[in-house]
Amino acid sequence: MSKSMGDILMGFGTLMGSIVFVYTMIQQFVPEYVTRYLSVCICRITAFAYPYIEISFDEFTGGGDWLKVSKAYTAIEAYLGPKSSKLAKRLKARIVKGNKDLAFSMDDDEEIVDDFAGVKIWWSLDKTVLETKSFSRYS
Repeated sequence: MSKSMGDILMGFGTLMGSIVFVYTMIQQFVPEYVTRYLSVCICRITAFAYPYIEISFDEFTGGGDWLKVSKAYTAIEAYLGPKSSKLAKRLKARIVKGNKDLAFSMDDDEEIVDDFAGVKIWWSLDKTVLETKSFSRYS
């Protein structure tokens, strides 16, 4: 006896709801160092089946109060500039040098596929906001 599409979707919805519930309970009641350890273990297990390499380039380098623009990030941005304007669906525009020229680049969470020296590369621009914990004596 075969299941109908409605039965399959209902089962899938129940499964997803259960996963979200369990994930929320883990976040609330399991200490952070345990979830970090489990996350590392899961990443190592999935690395055996995941055939791709992920490389991240930060836009800014340095520490403390002084940040410098990364040379690697700038080189990648220059390389992808002409390609992103042709291949990306969403672009960011900024005015360059005396308000005369526009420079286009990929928007956040955008991805393009490139062929570099015979290797297929997926370039994506993702934004990561670092959470800074502040301390105040006055509450």
